[in-house]
Amino acid sequence: MKLVPAFPFPFAFALLAILATLAAPRNATAAPPPLIPRSQFFRAPEHSTPLVSPDGAHLAWISPTNGIPNLWVRPLATGTNTSTKTNTTTTAPRLLSLDPRGSIRQPAWQPDSQAVLYLQDPDGSGTFHLMQAHVPSGNIRDLTPFTGVQARLVTTSTRFTDEILVAMNLRNRRLFDVYRVDLRTGSITPDAENTGEVSQWFADNDLNLRLAQVILPNGEFALGTRTDPRSLWRPLLRWGNDDTLGKFFGFGPGNSNLFLVSSVRAQAPRLLSIDATTGAATALAQDVRFDVSAALFHPRSNALEAVQFNRARAQWQLANTNLLPDFEVLRRHRNADIDILSRDLADRTWTVSFTSADAPIQFALYDRSRRAVTPLFAERSELPSSGLGSTRSVSFSARDGLSIEGYLTLPPGIEPRRLPAVVLVHAGPWSRVVWSFDPEVHWLANRGYAVLQVNFRGSEGYGKDHRQAGNQEWGGKILLDLLDARKWTGDQGFIDPKRTAIMGTGFGGYAALAVLARHPDEFAVGIAINGTPNLATMIQSIPAAATGIRALLDQRVGRLDADAALLRDHSPMHRAAFIKGPLLIAATAHDPQAPAAEMDAFVAAIRREGRAIDYLLFGDEGSAIRNPANQLRLYAAIEAFLARHLQGRAELPAASEQFEALKR
Repeated sequence: MKLVPAFPFPFAFALLAILATLAAPRNATAAPPPLIPRSQFFRAPEHSTPLVSPDGAHLAWISPTNGIPNLWVRPLATGTNTSTKTNTTTTAPRLLSLDPRGSIRQPAWQPDSQAVLYLQDPDGSGTFHLMQAHVPSGNIRDLTPFTGVQARLVTTSTRFTDEILVAMNLRNRRLFDVYRVDLRTGSITPDAENTGEVSQWFADNDLNLRLAQVILPNGEFALGTRTDPRSLWRPLLRWGNDDTLGKFFGFGPGNSNLFLVSSVRAQAPRLLSIDATTGAATALAQDVRFDVSAALFHPRSNALEAVQFNRARAQWQLANTNLLPDFEVLRRHRNADIDILSRDLADRTWTVSFTSADAPIQFALYDRSRRAVTPLFAERSELPSSGLGSTRSVSFSARDGLSIEGYLTLPPGIEPRRLPAVVLVHAGPWSRVVWSFDPEVHWLANRGYAVLQVNFRGSEGYGKDHRQAGNQEWGGKILLDLLDARKWTGDQGFIDPKRTAIMGTGFGGYAALAVLARHPDEFAVGIAINGTPNLATMIQSIPAAATGIRALLDQRVGRLDADAALLRDHSPMHRAAFIKGPLLIAATAHDPQAPAAEMDAFVAAIRREGRAIDYLLFGDEGSAIRNPANQLRLYAAIEAFLARHLQGRAELPAASEQFEALKR
């Protein structure tokens, strides 16, 4: 199948010229813009997930009520209500579902357009139920009303509007079986039992469970199929830790083939069509280096129409040139990366998101018949654009020649020369930074710092070679990539290497500790959030039953027995005496990968050397700092720390942001 760019080549050249202009440094102004309050950066998004109903008559989305995200709905003036066959004329929004805890997740329209399905934690216990909000009546029903039971929506089908498939751990809290739920009566019928090996279920267009992701005894994975519920799973596709299975897009017409993204027998994840009987795979779209990140299929025919590749920016290529005029209109509306969030069955109305690294996501309705874009709302409308930084993609060669890419955000209103800077290390590490609006990045930029984000070796998104280059290099070449990134940016004149911090959460927190321990003269200061000081402890915290994760860590980090010396050498715990620069550590009392007692010992070892260290312990948090109030306390502490050591700007902590009591 031949793919074409999502806009004609003359338009592409014009767009590149526009992008080049936008990427040029902004002129320095007389003074930087005012400080934007921290609370504006880190409060929950105001709007998200606008979805058009299958009949095109209604729009549902999540917006706050008294600051708490809840589910809203409104008619669309251009839609036709198929239940009444009358044109919709009013567009007033109304609150469809109110949740005082703000736990509403993953809204999806019921196939008949009469209700919105969504996940909600009804009692604050952390167990999410599948809820049904009936649009005409406003009635709310819990479709999975079982205490302590988690629910997951498996699939819906426009061919069967009265039932859906739901996975629940009702029979066994460790295993998710599949149940058939009647959307009219709420009755629940067992459909498939998990014997222990299934981690994810997939159904065809007729709501028959045809596939399952299976964990094999050796820690590898398989996409299995079977002829009936009593048959054994037969592998259609197998893969290990060197490969990935990406998004499953469903079955084609007739249920004879399925569409999914996989890197099996390829350098980077590609879009495959797999014969549901033989397992024969046909590549529909691929790139020698970059991942397929999304795909568009016609809402009725399931025919492939477009594929998105996640390069420095997301780029669409079309399999159906009928969409070319639509993408041209969307591109002209806003210079941003485009995602199609939903389409009605008639394919007349789309909901679209416009993603930029320099501004919050913008949402819009697109009317195909009129080729018209109607703005809906911004994800974060209260953030003033004048106080935000400007982002550009960057690339350079590491010292061993490996190509490294990332993003550099420069602060507003300041000449981009010899700036104080923060190298912000992403978590994972098997993830990547993408072109998107990051509140943490723009908070730092508003305070006067250049922010460098690096997709170092081991990061996803750049093919197997790039990811495998990070195997067992946590304390080795990955850290050198961060040093090379800082040096490259300094050589370009953007940053002052002597006023540069390294900062991160999770793996990023580990990297900050490891860099200061192994390369103590390279960064002025470090900030580590939930970073483990001991890799052996991190690995031991993973349950032995999680064979897939344990096998992954053996390969990519090191084995507890055979690689004990490597793990010790790469663990900051055993090099604490080498740390020189000021360091801020934020830890949680109940993090299994970095137990408080071990972090206490690590901090004590640094302090015995007479080093300056700020140590914050969040006693009421688990593996991450999730409480919004605690997050603001953390950011207030980071801001004060950076201002003290790198001379950036800082907002004084509010009464609710005081962090002194957290110090240890």
